[in-house]
Parts: sequence; C-alpha cells; structure tokens
Amino acid sequence: MALVHPHTPADVGYGTVTLCATRATPDGGLQWAHLPVDRQLWAVEALRDGFRERARLEVGDEAAPVEVIE
Repeated sequence: MALVHPHTPADVGYGTVTLCATRATPDGGLQWAHLPVDRQLWAVEALRDGFRERARLEVGDEAAPVEVIE
C-alpha cells in the first residue's frame, strides 16, 4: 500500500496555494513539508520552479515530488 499524505481545505490559506513536498523516510514512513505561496506570485510562471525547489529543500530531498494544493 502506497503512503499518502492527505490534504484538507485547511491546508490552503486565503489568497495562497500550498506546495506539498513529500519523501519516504528510512523507517518506511512519509515526511512532508508545506510551503504557502501567494496566488499572485504563483501566477508568474517564471517563479514556479523556484518555489518548488524551496519546498524540496524544506523536506530535505532535491528530487521530492511537489503537489500544488489550491
């Protein structure tokens, strides 16, 4: 069974999107990091990769998948 980190509307603040980076831990668990991003900044395509990289840094894995929660 794949590990899943569920999200709720409470994960997204007013006027933001939330980036969620996840990685598997050595003990078989899941670690995640949430990064709220202002919607107006997220709308700028040229900035998105930088936000994704920051979310990956927060979780400690430069190759971690990043989900956008709106």
